[in-house]
Parts: sequence; C-alpha cells; structure tokens
Amino acid sequence: MGARLRAIRAAIVTALGLMMAGAHAAPMTPDPTGMWYDPAQPGWGMSLTQQGETIFAVLFVYDANHNPQWFVASNVVDTGQVMNMLVGEVYSGPLYRTTGPAYAVPSDPATLSATPVGTIQIAYVQPTNNISLAYSVNGTTVTKTVQAQTWGSNAAQLAGSFNGAILIGSTMSCQAPAPLQQVSNFTLSQGAAPGTLNVTWGSGIDVGCMMTGTYAQQGQFGTLTGPVMCGPIPNLIANVGTLTITQMTIAPTGFSGYLNYTSPMVNGSSCTVGGTIGGVKV
Repeated sequence: MGARLRAIRAAIVTALGLMMAGAHAAPMTPDPTGMWYDPAQPGWGMSLTQQGETIFAVLFVYDANHNPQWFVASNVVDTGQVMNMLVGEVYSGPLYRTTGPAYAVPSDPATLSATPVGTIQIAYVQPTNNISLAYSVNGTTVTKTVQAQTWGSNAAQLAGSFNGAILIGSTMSCQAPAPLQQVSNFTLSQGAAPGTLNVTWGSGIDVGCMMTGTYAQQGQFGTLTGPVMCGPIPNLIANVGTLTITQMTIAPTGFSGYLNYTSPMVNGSSCTVGGTIGGVKV
C-alpha cells in the first residue's frame, strides 16, 4: 500500500508540474521576430522567428580564429521566470552548433549534424524593448543587450482611410476622455513636416480630432506619438492630450497597435488611459 501511495503522489506531483509549466507557456510579447544586433560588435547578429509559443533563434558569430560560426536553438520557450523589474519574462532553450555540406555541392544528409553546445536565454529589457541575451558555448558564457535592426520604414503604408476602432482598457484609472469615445473610422495622411503623420477622426456631430504624430520604426514595429487637438470643425482646440501608439503592426491592408492617452495636467494631476487601436484600409 505504501508503494502504491508513493506512486500516486509522484503522479500527482508530475501532473501538477506539467500544469504549472503549461500555465507559464506564452508567446513572447511583443513578437520578437526579426534581426537583432549589437551596435558595439559589427558583424555579430541574431535572427529570431516566433511561431505560436516557440521561438527559433540563429546566432551568426565568429570563433577565436575569426572563422564564421552558426548556432541554432529550435525550441526557445517561456520559462515562467522573471529576472527583475527591468528585465521581463525569460525564454530559454538548448543551443546547437550545426554543420553540413558545402553550399556548392549536392546535399548530403550524412554530413549534417547538430551538436549541443549550451543554452540561450532572451528577455525584454523595459521600457526600451531591447533584448537581454545570454548564451553559452562549451562553458563560455556571453551576455549582451541587443536591439532590433531597422533598415526600412512602414510609414508609407499608413496613408489612407481606415475602418476600425479604438478600444479602451477596462482597468483604466479614469473615465475615457471624449477624444477616444466611439471612434469607428479615421484617416491617416502625411504631415507637413518630414516624418510626421496626421490622424483625424470624428468625435461627434461637426466635432473632430486630429493628432499630428512623429513616426519611428524599430525592427518590424512602428511607434506614433504626438499632441491631440479636438473641437468644432475646423476650430480645433490644441493640447487636449497626448496620444502614443506603440507596437504598430503594419500591412498594406491595415494596422493594429497599443495606445496610451495622457490628458493635460490639471490641478497638479493628469489622466492616463490605455487600450488598443486597429483599422482596415478602405
């Protein structure tokens, strides 16, 4: 009977462990898919591709003899651990060195190999959305902070009219301000100054709002931030708040992102609400 009870307890512990591990499993947010680099080390790079809850990582580096080396990690997943307040959820997996046939000869599966060399860990550094990276190769550990590599901008795809909505989060600390209520369509156009975009929408009969924002690209995501003006058309009142849209995912057919709205300072305090925004181009 004692052996049976021990077996049952072991099974329960195992099941609970699996449940706890499953509870932590989640995709890395924002999606880290893209190229990452260290400005202090030209020629070093990392590629991350996320599908579902799993990240595939590739490191292209150089060994002690300055020869190029490839390391891959095909199963980087959520550990459920947080390093500290500035470094978020840690994602980790085994790291391998790969070898194969020369690029100019027919493929030969017999020459393919993947040798375990260590581990890789990645986590976002707040509030920059850079990545804290640690990887080990045969007992040597490398740590660095890397940033998304940016070589193009999606700003041109934002021009146009959109059917969409602004949704305010349910945990906001104050009432949703009028500029963000009942937004169902908006227009984005190029601003007068280089690198700026105008976002215009109606907030009532003969009443409208406009935000002239500065667009910035970081990797695959965009950020748009600027002051909001609202009021009777065309006499908009300046400085009714500041709107920031982050983690903008942009495609030729539309976009989505997170927003943060901060009202002007009144009597020593201001109101900040968060939510999401998205639109389909029409």
